[in-house]
Amino acid sequence: MNNLKKILVGTDLTKNSTLALKQAFRLAEWHQAKVDVFHIIHSEVFEDINQITKVSKRELKANLIEDLKAKVLRQIGKMKGGDKAKIHVLIGNPFKCIVDHINKKNIDLLVMGANGTTDSNDGPGGLASQCVRKAPTKTLLIRPAKDKSFKKVVAMIDFSKTSAKALEQAVHLAKLENAELHVVNVYLAPWHIVHYRVPNSKSSPAYRKQFVEDLEVEMSSFLKPFKDDITDINVTTHLIDSSELKLAMLRTITELEADIVVMGTTGRTGFLGMFTGTTAEHLMKSSPCSLLAVKADTFSLSV
Repeated sequence: MNNLKKILVGTDLTKNSTLALKQAFRLAEWHQAKVDVFHIIHSEVFEDINQITKVSKRELKANLIEDLKAKVLRQIGKMKGGDKAKIHVLIGNPFKCIVDHINKKNIDLLVMGANGTTDSNDGPGGLASQCVRKAPTKTLLIRPAKDKSFKKVVAMIDFSKTSAKALEQAVHLAKLENAELHVVNVYLAPWHIVHYRVPNSKSSPAYRKQFVEDLEVEMSSFLKPFKDDITDINVTTHLIDSSELKLAMLRTITELEADIVVMGTTGRTGFLGMFTGTTAEHLMKSSPCSLLAVKADTFSLSV
């Protein structure tokens, strides 16, 4: 999360969004970044409210915005950096409002609570999931944690350009937090494919050994550009062979007791894995930790 200048953080006035706000302000302090806080009233909800009130839409809109700005101000009032934030209360389609603001203000990072409009811990809300897949900037979803700092950072990589961007963000975060950094590649080896299971050169022990050794070399090469940055970080690499990529990722995150997972949302396909927006969403639904989703350079929004 280097070079942050503008952060957009959402609140629905729940405890989960309070955690997201605190993380956003903490990151903003580190980077001297500006923070915009948003609360969005869905246009359909506004229409429902309008049906049971006797005031004009114009008056209702003004009253709602004034009331909600006051509530957001109370929510962030005692947070360090809260007094410097700009509050935006909007009426419309939530995702469209977020995307429009990101594009208009050149937002570098979107921060949201992972659990939607409830204080449960059952998984990301629909808007949070949509932002992981489609928001045109880095998206940080915050899960409840015992400590607000990230002491164990996991970078999920597949050796693609996008996962190199994700690793860059993970290294930066680990340095800021003085955290452990675990670089994880979960891969699908050729011998899991049906036609490789019959006896041949690609199912032999020698081939398997060479395949893993080649991956170790690729991991070393992948980390080489970050050599100077990781000198003072406790870095551990993990190469994990599994035919169930998502389950293996989740198991690894859980076993490492990760505080945050950083990954690209569009990656490389084939034997070495497949990181898509739905993969990140799956981890967010099932894992107990926060997630930073990094978009590919070629990302384009398709609503």
